[in-house]
Amino acid sequence: MTTNKSIYFGLLIILGCSTAKNDNQVDGHWHCIKPGQCEFETLDIKDSIITVDKYVVGSFIQYLSFDSDNRDGDKDVEVEIHGDELTLNYADTSFSFIRADLKKCLVLDRYIKSMIDLSLPRVETALPFDSSITRFRTGDLLIGKLKRGIDDSNDNLAIQYPDSIFIQVNDVLINYKDISKYMRELKNCLDCPRENINLHVDKDVPEGIVGIVVKLINPGDSRSTIIHNVVQMKNGDIGLLKR
Repeated sequence: MTTNKSIYFGLLIILGCSTAKNDNQVDGHWHCIKPGQCEFETLDIKDSIITVDKYVVGSFIQYLSFDSDNRDGDKDVEVEIHGDELTLNYADTSFSFIRADLKKCLVLDRYIKSMIDLSLPRVETALPFDSSITRFRTGDLLIGKLKRGIDDSNDNLAIQYPDSIFIQVNDVLINYKDISKYMRELKNCLDCPRENINLHVDKDVPEGIVGIVVKLINPGDSRSTIIHNVVQMKNGDIGLLKR
């Protein structure tokens, strides 16, 4: 994803998530102050452990231990905090974050890297979204029309193909023909958990298009790959319905 895209999504999240007070403690949820210019977009901190990009779909979640008083050289990073602003200090650089309210920005966090304009179906309850990460070797396909206002490249495509449905994997757009290649890469792992695909589909996408994608994931009569539809639950988070 380009820097402009990252900045755009980050600004949406900062504007959409009000600052949360927490008595000047480091524990909590944090967003990069200059979106797209930090090593990580979000931080979740608890008990001296930082979980980076915890809620970002398709992210590689990492864990960092930190030192808040600059005494322990064995820690991964040093942390400074001033009110609602937190700074991660490395040997040669630093990144600044602002406190945010996770309850108000959870879904925005999930789709910080999305080039697709997604409005998910709403349900009362579903399986926790993160269960697919802990139980399976999971890939995510985002399906829908392109967002506008991200950058010139996306806007030009959206204007040229206003009614077209696009598919995003990680931070790139792919064609139908690329799905089989993506599945081969996902399956190319010995002694790994069973593969699973989460379909993040805008609610206005015709079911016929989703059916084509499903057949490309499991060609013929194969059901080797588990497939879940991603939905938004009543509690505001996203969840999974097995397809």
